[in-house]
Amino acid sequence: MRYILGLLLSLGTFCLLLLILFHMPYYSGAKTNAGERLTFLIYNNESFNSVAERFYKEELILNVTLFKIGARLYKLDKKLNVGEFELRRGMSMLKLLEHITNDNSKKYDLYVKECITNWELRKLLESKNYLSNDLLGIELSEGSYAPNTYRISYNTKASSVIALMRAHQKKIVDYEWKHRHPSLPLMSKDELVVLASIIEREAANLAEMPTVASVFINRLNRNMRLQSDPTVVFGLDNGNTRIRKKILKRDLKSNTPFNTYKISGLPPTPICNPSRQAIKSAANPDNTNFLYFVLTNSGTHAFSTSFEEHRAKVIRFRKGRQAGSN
Repeated sequence: MRYILGLLLSLGTFCLLLLILFHMPYYSGAKTNAGERLTFLIYNNESFNSVAERFYKEELILNVTLFKIGARLYKLDKKLNVGEFELRRGMSMLKLLEHITNDNSKKYDLYVKECITNWELRKLLESKNYLSNDLLGIELSEGSYAPNTYRISYNTKASSVIALMRAHQKKIVDYEWKHRHPSLPLMSKDELVVLASIIEREAANLAEMPTVASVFINRLNRNMRLQSDPTVVFGLDNGNTRIRKKILKRDLKSNTPFNTYKISGLPPTPICNPSRQAIKSAANPDNTNFLYFVLTNSGTHAFSTSFEEHRAKVIRFRKGRQAGSN
């Protein structure tokens, strides 16, 4: 009986010591500067034992075995997260455990600009060293990815980011299509996205988008060609902005399925990945009689209901630009 009591007492003392050590801030070794911050990377498929060993080598914990026992007691040894973690020397072993088993990994803000082309999107994702690039052999679908700022963890697959962007765009398109104006001359969600991409390329700012949309809707209703320069440009470079050049008059005669000076209706695919605002504008354009617009000297557009009015504005703004360059 005395032996059992002694054993229980020893066990209780050990557990109490373990509890104290597990909760105590830990400072030790030449590497230790109280409060010093460091980035610790936990790899895909890395074992808990491996992480514990590396913690010990970095002098973040007192003892590997003690750390593993504590992790099992708190049932945290199976909840290890992957990613980059901002740690601080002097953290208790419990705090370290909680930090790497909760969603505390470092996040990166991935900014995807409005109307980015798939060529640009691929290059953007390939340039981010915090992403795992697995896009080789994956074909992207123009217009299917929502521009936004995405918070991404270290070593996230680029294909997972693409899937997230696609799901976000689908949600936007589904909503705007459901709430579209009933008289739109568009037959499908795909056509809505195509038109939205043209609107975004043409509009000088967000405020203009519904008015620009009305011009193209009015033209479609009258079976007029859209005559959009950005569609011509896309037909020549397929979204590769590295080879993109200023459009020339002869380019308007180019034989591509995207040249809306030569084809009727919409081009076969979007010419970029349009934003929510562009899609919303395509679904609910302003109610106007405008059929034309021209870039003014202030960088916005002037709209016209007739070709004669439009031509007069083109001449006026061209003279203004010439005068300003002299």
